[in-house]
Amino acid sequence: MFRLPRVPAMHGRVISYEKTPETEAAQAALFTEEFTLCERIAFVTGADPRVDTADVVEDAFAMVRAHWMRVAANPVPHLHEEVRRLTREALKKVDAWGDAIWWPHDYVELFGELADPVVLNGLRAINQMPESMRQIFEARRVFGYTMADTASRLGLSENSVGTTDAHARIRAVSDPDRVLHFLGDQMTGGF
Repeated sequence: MFRLPRVPAMHGRVISYEKTPETEAAQAALFTEEFTLCERIAFVTGADPRVDTADVVEDAFAMVRAHWMRVAANPVPHLHEEVRRLTREALKKVDAWGDAIWWPHDYVELFGELADPVVLNGLRAINQMPESMRQIFEARRVFGYTMADTASRLGLSENSVGTTDAHARIRAVSDPDRVLHFLGDQMTGGF
């Protein structure tokens, strides 16, 4: 059974605690079990390709570990709330669009456990798109940017940010309407 030390030590403003093998095992299990869901929460909360969701999740986990004495009885809600908070903070700090890094996301990893087989095939097709096609598709269909915003943010002309080719790739293996509906549901809190 997992148990915490009785009396935490105070070192300045930081509470420290004796890390036992049980504590470390509980923290490792939490990280392993919750990583994908937390990354999905960060992706949906941020809805911005400039946010490094994996970094946000790792920072949130570090915060939960730092406050383990307070949250050990039920750490999952604290972890999820910390992911949301850090995602909102990350959005305030991201670079201007001109210098932005577009973090790639693995849609099968993020949403695979929620998708039916038809949608899962579509998510695989998105993952396999060339980078520029995928960025345009994400901007227009996942993040909901207009053609003008997409063109401006990617440094392209408005005429070159259509999604017909991306839809054709999805259509070859799946139903694009079902995939888009699924992604729309997820981006509006459907998970």
